[in-house]
Amino acid sequence: MRKALLLSLVLVAGAFGQAASKLPRVQDLKFPALREVKIPDVTTFTLPNGMRVYMLENHELPLVSGSALIRTGNLFDPPEKVGLASIAGTVIRSGGTKTKPGDQLDSTLESMAASVESNIGETSGAVSFSALRENTDQVMALFAEVLTTPEFRQDRIDLAKTQAKSALARRNDDADGISDREFASIVYGRNNPYGWDETYEALDNIKREDLQAFYKRYYFPSNVMLAISGDFKTAEMRARLEKLFADWTVKGEAVPPFPQVQRQQNAPGVYQGTKTEVTQAFFNIGHLGGIMREKDYPALSVMSASWAVASPAVCFWRFERARDWPTAWAADGAPITGILVCYVSAAARSRRRRWTQ
Repeated sequence: MRKALLLSLVLVAGAFGQAASKLPRVQDLKFPALREVKIPDVTTFTLPNGMRVYMLENHELPLVSGSALIRTGNLFDPPEKVGLASIAGTVIRSGGTKTKPGDQLDSTLESMAASVESNIGETSGAVSFSALRENTDQVMALFAEVLTTPEFRQDRIDLAKTQAKSALARRNDDADGISDREFASIVYGRNNPYGWDETYEALDNIKREDLQAFYKRYYFPSNVMLAISGDFKTAEMRARLEKLFADWTVKGEAVPPFPQVQRQQNAPGVYQGTKTEVTQAFFNIGHLGGIMREKDYPALSVMSASWAVASPAVCFWRFERARDWPTAWAADGAPITGILVCYVSAAARSRRRRWTQ
């Protein structure tokens, strides 16, 4: 029986060897020419109130969706109220509007299989919607209400802050997250918004009037770009938007550039944190990178992908915060410098072997 099994293995190995010998070399592989990239014909215009609009018809499915992009972000958080932008982004939707509480919005949208959502990230805020074609008017009316008349009800503010504190309480459960968070703080520094972290004290400092002031500062028509795509007629959608936002004529001062990234004096260096109850070790190695519009970005992206493919068990290169605003705002907003970072993870018992690779 053993001899028969051994013979079978030899035959299979021989077959694989013959097949491998017939494979072409990488240098001999031929590929067809890439298809031409066709940019869709996007309709752009500006509403009378100053809001920039981008529209694209797509009649493949009976759906309509849109997103309002607002030039804001948590980089504008006050140092004593880190988390203000994030809480505002949540409560703009969950807190409801002046005429409709959040619960009423939820039930109305659910009955139509639709959604209206809001959030604020590092360098932008968004309010978005999705609807079936036959419900477009009703859902877009709710979307416009959320965008223009959020109420910031206190119970939803308290809920959002409680959820944020719960996330703070659990964040050290993820050992990988500890290394990512601390690495960013070291590279960017802890004395600027790029290296700040939310704290219980900062969340306690956030009041309803702070959220209202934050919204008033950044949410005005000329600071918004609205993109809509789906199953509609362009002329009809334009007329709908002009009617929906005819009364939203709020003016605001130009939003300042994002804070500049300053190279820190405490780098380079080696920094270590110990978490004894986990069975893995995590390493972050890197430095300040660049931005997407720099000429070297495509080459760095290829390098990043090739590293991950060449050594998937050892190192992954990624770009963190390597982004920039669209051309329309490039003159106003400073580009955000990213991090070029290598992430390494290994089981604690084998970390020495993997690291020396």
